[in-house]
Amino acid sequence: MDYKQARCINLAKRGMLALSTEFIGMGELRADAEHLRIGLLDVLGMAGIGVFYLLMKRGLDVLLLQRNADPSRVAMTGLSGGGWQTALLASLDERITAIVPVAGHSPLWQRKSCVADIGDLEQCPSDLCTVADYDVLTGMFAPRPTLLIYNHEDDCCFQTRRTRGSIYRPARAIYQLLGVGDKISFHNNIDPGTHNYERDNRRQLYRFLDQQFGLTTHDDDLPYELELLTESELNVGLPADNATLYSLALDRLQQIRRRRPRHESSATAARARLRKILHLPAVGAVRAESVGKTRRGVAQMRLHLDHWTAPVTELAPSERSDGVEIVINDGGRAACGLAAAGGLSRAHRTLVVDLLGTGESHVGHQFHMVAASAGLRPLGLQLAQLMTIVKWTQRRYRTKKIHLRASGATMSVVALLAGAMQPASIASIELGGYMGSLDRLVDLPMSYAAHAPLFCFGLLAEFDLPDLLQLAKPVPVRDHQRGPLQM
Repeated sequence: MDYKQARCINLAKRGMLALSTEFIGMGELRADAEHLRIGLLDVLGMAGIGVFYLLMKRGLDVLLLQRNADPSRVAMTGLSGGGWQTALLASLDERITAIVPVAGHSPLWQRKSCVADIGDLEQCPSDLCTVADYDVLTGMFAPRPTLLIYNHEDDCCFQTRRTRGSIYRPARAIYQLLGVGDKISFHNNIDPGTHNYERDNRRQLYRFLDQQFGLTTHDDDLPYELELLTESELNVGLPADNATLYSLALDRLQQIRRRRPRHESSATAARARLRKILHLPAVGAVRAESVGKTRRGVAQMRLHLDHWTAPVTELAPSERSDGVEIVINDGGRAACGLAAAGGLSRAHRTLVVDLLGTGESHVGHQFHMVAASAGLRPLGLQLAQLMTIVKWTQRRYRTKKIHLRASGATMSVVALLAGAMQPASIASIELGGYMGSLDRLVDLPMSYAAHAPLFCFGLLAEFDLPDLLQLAKPVPVRDHQRGPLQM
């Protein structure tokens, strides 16, 4: 990109060492253009964001090894993903003495109301907000000089009207508390005001560096157009075996496979460990709300589960009920017609439920990212909903055990988890979409966007689907394609 070269050329002409590291997924590292593959590392118990952090840190290490590097005058800047890298590394590494992130970050509590600001998976790592959100990380810049640049009409993310209050003001309060309120400033780019690091933003950088480093240089771009290089001229080349997010995940999976079978532990201990991995929440009392009138044995209702609501369609058999089953599907209730008809043919009262992320309760994968960053696990939330509905169903219909019917990769795992966690409450489990092993998440690899809850941090490092089948004994489990998995 020309603006990157323009910036580096101008910094060099001002007597500075300028290092531009390749962002993972860009340029020569475009093999990892799909940043959602970070999820492949997360499910294996490796923090995908760590790869990004180590690249940034190593870049700084290399820069400071240069003969003329001045460790007392080290600035970091970047746009968008580069702005995020600037914010992350600067908050953690005090070797950076001057900080200029451009349109790269805002706190996740603000992003939840603006999907465009949520960003990629590395910006929403699991459990981030249980330690520090981005407003706190920005406060950690203090007392080092900082210039926050945002764009007024940014057509990507982090517009000024949202970040002035969510990032700048909280950070400035920290600076003022430390008696260095003059060390942080904010620039609202109007020209062009879009997602950019063009001339106006570069001029702000030059002026800021002059002030912080005791320089006197021209406050505008110096000539650079004739010095721009093509992409091929800039390429440095990579080893044939250069690692990628995917290759790291495959290597980690092989390590996990080599230590199987795992040591035996009691079912109680295994369930406690599973509960911890899933961050399984407790759900309080269930309140059922009827919607419309019951017609020909079909009733609609909403089940209110603390902060969650699950839409439910209840189907009553024409003759006396001979059991109760719950039907769930990755595609929601609209995709459950065949399974529901099967329940009625068995004279079972059938509850077709939209759990979190399905049907009327559908949310995009970015919701799952933000939830995980807040310390939740979407897979744990789905399981908590199902387990709570199972208990409610047992009480409401005075039955000891419930039949589960689940279709789709995600809901099949949720049903197996329910059987593993409370087998005494489950009469049988029928699956449509049983994967055989969670290894397939990595081996194929499967799409994070399509199956976000399954990429639960650390799940595959501790449990696979055969482990869940073992915990679910003696519940009979059957798959439509494979037949009986457990009698």
